[in-house]
Amino acid sequence: MNILTGINTGIIKSPDAVLALALKMQSVLIAETLMYLPPDRVQDLVFAVFCGYRRLQMVFREDPESIRARTIADTERLNNRTLSVTLDEIQNPNVALRVTDFVMKYRQDRVTFLFFLQNEEVISVDLTVTQMEFLLNLLLATIHKTGDAAFVSLALQANDFIPFYTVDFANIGSSGVNYNKFNVPTWKFSAFSDFYSLVMIQEDGGIPCGAIIKALPELEPSRIKAIGELLVNNNPLLAPYRQRTLAFACEKIAPEVREEEMEKLLRAHIQHRVTKMSPSTC
Repeated sequence: MNILTGINTGIIKSPDAVLALALKMQSVLIAETLMYLPPDRVQDLVFAVFCGYRRLQMVFREDPESIRARTIADTERLNNRTLSVTLDEIQNPNVALRVTDFVMKYRQDRVTFLFFLQNEEVISVDLTVTQMEFLLNLLLATIHKTGDAAFVSLALQANDFIPFYTVDFANIGSSGVNYNKFNVPTWKFSAFSDFYSLVMIQEDGGIPCGAIIKALPELEPSRIKAIGELLVNNNPLLAPYRQRTLAFACEKIAPEVREEEMEKLLRAHIQHRVTKMSPSTC
């Protein structure tokens, strides 16, 4: 195992935006490695760390005393091995060390982070679940310190769900539904097991659009609204509805439906829309 033994971060900014996160790591088999994550790869990393943190919460419920002790010990070890990110590494980043792709792999007692670099090198680092609290706190502090609202939103707003489809019902009576499938990597889809139908409801009871997502169990109503607004405001297919007043309703799709069964997912979504439609708009 190539367990993480030290880590630190830095931020590369222009006057207008965050350009990259500098990430320096040390592990059992690697003395020290530096890489640069553009904003979309930062979101991937944060998503993975949140997944790891949720696993930490699960094992904590099973054995709180042991997991608490191990988490405290791992936090102290990582705190004591803070690596130095130099000013030169921030001001003169090496493009060859840019992260072009990221993958997380689940193991029985740990996770593996794979960083694919511009120079075609692949950096593999293992992390125990009891290291996740430290890593999450480090990333959250770094992200908030940037003061860049757009970067903070990108990194933090979509870590408890995955968009699968957005759906436009404008022509459902003639040419049928129009949908957009998201290109999401397999490792992210495996993070959640539950599919949900999310419909957007107008003030007159009409439902012009919706989405199919995978998410954590028992989504809170406030979170459903936030996810709906995020999709409407950022997905081109839903752009015509951004200026409308919308409410959001969510329903879990039958667990036996799998992600490759597109027709079944869309059929369940359409049925959800029908049940939520106002009689005057049917």
